[in-house]
Amino acid sequence: MTNWSPARREVRRVRLVIWVAFMVLILGIHVTIALGQTATTVPARIAVVTSSSVPAYAEALEGLKKGLEDLSASIELLDLDREGIRDTFEETLRERSNALVICIGSDAHRIASRAGAAAPFITTMILGGMTIANEQSAGRERLVGAVTLETAISTIALNLAALFPDMKRLGILLGPESGIRREPELRAEAQRAGFTLRVARAAGPAALLEAFHTLEGDVDFVWCLPDEALYTAATVKPLLMASLRSRLPLIGFSASFARAGAAIAFYPDYADVGVQTAKMARRYVASRQRQSWETPRKTMVAVNQRVLRILGLRAEVANREPETLLVLK
Repeated sequence: MTNWSPARREVRRVRLVIWVAFMVLILGIHVTIALGQTATTVPARIAVVTSSSVPAYAEALEGLKKGLEDLSASIELLDLDREGIRDTFEETLRERSNALVICIGSDAHRIASRAGAAAPFITTMILGGMTIANEQSAGRERLVGAVTLETAISTIALNLAALFPDMKRLGILLGPESGIRREPELRAEAQRAGFTLRVARAAGPAALLEAFHTLEGDVDFVWCLPDEALYTAATVKPLLMASLRSRLPLIGFSASFARAGAAIAFYPDYADVGVQTAKMARRYVASRQRQSWETPRKTMVAVNQRVLRILGLRAEVANREPETLLVLK
């Protein structure tokens, strides 16, 4: 056996300690890298809640899928129109460890906000967005972002000015629950856009025609804001007939409204709303930060040429971008 001197034994011991420490460091680095790689490759779980029977929701869903297609996430679709799903919805959400729930439509929003699951959620394709935001619901704190379907008066005015340059008097029909902002604020926004504004409020569906007639002679158009309670199958047809008799054009809020007899309609590009919602979801998944409320980025226009001819009007559509224009002849 070699008889090492105390000094040489100490040097050997120090070298061994250094070598062990170095190996521990190298092993730690490899473990950290492996764990990091595992963390980045485990996909986030996102649940999408919608109703497949609503065509506009289907368009938004396609845009949402497109916007999320390259995201490392496991996406589960929960269709509220599927038999039995409403009975097990809350249990289904609780069983999943969702990083995020995306609700398409007000029905999905209401159900998700009342569910006992802890997952945060984003709501899109909703009417009366600020009303929903102010709900005293159990899920309010879990709502981390929204894309509403509200269209600003400035957007309507800009489009009207391009289509009908000489018509600057705008009327609005509001129901008891519609019209989020106060009327003075609506008038101020219209005035900044170069329009005068008159508001008529209907106490309910039965009072819709009466409210419409109070606007005759004072406005060039009557804008119908989206209101699920006010505009029903029973109220829309009489309103459209009154519009033709009074020669007072209606501005609808969907292409189907224009097809039914509104002179024009302004409505969001629903597929683009889906893409917009996907971008919001990606930001949230990456940052876990609450997102701001957004309105649609792109406005579509439907023009009913037949109704305009009956009313003696002509829309200037030549300079309109074709992809945002629907002309009904």
